[in-house]
Amino acid sequence: GVSICLYYLAYCEDALERVCLLPHHILADLVSYALWLLECSHDSGRCHATMFFGFSFQFRIILEEFDVQDGLRKLYNVMSTLPILAVEDDAALNEDEECSARQIVRHVCVALKRYLEAHLHIKAEYVRRVHMRENASETSHMKIPATLPSYKAFKSSPEDVQEQINTLLELMSFRAQWTPVDELMRLGGITLLLQVIAFAYEWNYSGRAETVRSALEVLCICAVMPRVQLHLCERVDLPDEAMTVGLNVILGAAEGEIVQDP
Repeated sequence: GVSICLYYLAYCEDALERVCLLPHHILADLVSYALWLLECSHDSGRCHATMFFGFSFQFRIILEEFDVQDGLRKLYNVMSTLPILAVEDDAALNEDEECSARQIVRHVCVALKRYLEAHLHIKAEYVRRVHMRENASETSHMKIPATLPSYKAFKSSPEDVQEQINTLLELMSFRAQWTPVDELMRLGGITLLLQVIAFAYEWNYSGRAETVRSALEVLCICAVMPRVQLHLCERVDLPDEAMTVGLNVILGAAEGEIVQDP
């Protein structure tokens, strides 16, 4: 019941903005409880907690607290521990269990997409500011964008996301570190997302298109890092003991082999 309340709270942007104005220790407890739901709750509780974070990552104060409390690992584990994604073990699940697991995969992929988009917004703004300071004479005609307060939601359209990706590709150092992507890669998230896309070939449910699209968008953001680009050229274990290069999985999905969804 509490997880449903958290979901609807995050769904209402104005309500969550007011929550973000509460004392920090209350926000820390809120994030801590939602993370506990990710680890200890039943399937519906994990789904609602995942959706809560998916909606709340646009608030920087919650995003930062999520990172402080090792939230990415806990969110990743919600999906990585599902029997439905086991490459080697053919877990015997009934239809309801499979449906529930696929919905969890869908919600985690969407949440990861919003998590990376939030960090992308912050990183692109930071890199742009550094570039403008270092090249003050050349960029004097450009206006430095105002930074939103941490309790205000920031939103990025698909066009904004692409522009931010281009900003990082153009201005970020080749040797730069980016903690959220580095951590996701350390956890094995890049490989897992490729496997999710591959598994989706065999899935037939209404959320398949959103699952694949979200996974692809996460990989698109992560691929601004050279380490991720190299990782996509490595072989990935797939269902039925198949193996292929990560880029082949992405190209197949992008060409509509899984879902015909523009």
